[in-house]
Amino acid sequence: MSQPEKIYDQIARAIGNVCILWATIEEHIHDLILHASVCIDPAFEADAVWDTLHTVVTNMELREKIATAKALIHKVDATGSLYDEAETLLNYIDNDLRLERNRYVHDYWDHEEGVITRVARGAKVKRLPPTGKRELRLSTDRQYEAIEGVNKLVNDLMTTYAQLASIDNQLARLAEQRERRG
Repeated sequence: MSQPEKIYDQIARAIGNVCILWATIEEHIHDLILHASVCIDPAFEADAVWDTLHTVVTNMELREKIATAKALIHKVDATGSLYDEAETLLNYIDNDLRLERNRYVHDYWDHEEGVITRVARGAKVKRLPPTGKRELRLSTDRQYEAIEGVNKLVNDLMTTYAQLASIDNQLARLAEQRERRG
């Protein structure tokens, strides 16, 4: 196997890790909604209500889940640090990690003549300096420098997963406490 093929294989494995970790993060956001709902009202754990809630959340897009999780966690902890922590983390997932993940997962990866290139498809009109003449570009090519970029994303996703798990555990404990009181 040539060096570019080895690097391409490393990239493929790292992107696989991105996909696996991303699915885990999405699952934790789903759980945040469920646990926050139970905190608000322990009756949410009744079978019919729980199944209905699962059905609705399962059919939501990620950005809707994030907005819903923030709203429900605010309802649970409007003046506490749990909401602030959750909001900061969920905004980071939505505004930073999601976009970076999408580039790695949805860009086309080309490896010809020993050069690995990420190709982002999308029509854009660019003005060329110094004339200001417009040019239509159907894609943006970026030569791939090193595996460190995708490995950094994998590490960021693992850290984010651990932070989400911590928030989810706090919500689960709150739900359990409220259920005992109720």
